[in-house]
Amino acid sequence: MMKTKSFPTMKSTFFLMLVLLFNYGAMAQNNEDSAKPVAKIANKTGGEISRNVLIAQTGLFASLSDEDIKCEVTKYTVEVNSNGELKTINVEGYKLSKEVRDLIKAQKKGDTVSFKEIEVKLEDGTIYQSNDLFFTFSY
Repeated sequence: MMKTKSFPTMKSTFFLMLVLLFNYGAMAQNNEDSAKPVAKIANKTGGEISRNVLIAQTGLFASLSDEDIKCEVTKYTVEVNSNGELKTINVEGYKLSKEVRDLIKAQKKGDTVSFKEIEVKLEDGTIYQSNDLFFTFSY
C-alpha cells in the first residue's frame, strides 16, 4: 500500500499564519519597549521608600536596557499627596531641587509621591517621555 503525503489544509495554514503574525507583533512590541529609556530614583521605579533614602538622592536618572547610550533627564513633575492635598512642582534638569527636598521632608508614613512627565534626552538629541515613578513613604 502506497502512502501519500498530505498537504496542509487551508484551515491549518491560516492558523499557522496567525500564530506567526501574532509572535512577530509581540517581538516588535518588545523591541519598541526596550528602546525607550527607563527612569529611576534610588535605583527604583516605584513601591515603598523612606523619606531619608529619597532625600539622599542626587536626582532622577534614566538608562536604556542592554545599551551603552547616555541618557539625561531634562525635566519632570513631582506630585505629593499629603492628607488628600495634592502639591505639584515642575523641575528643570535631573536634580532634586531644594523645593522638592523640603516638600519630601514634610511628608509622613503613607503619603505618596510621584515623578511624572519625565523627559529624557539621548546623546543623539532624541527626546523621550519616560515612565512615571510612584512611591509610598514607609516612614
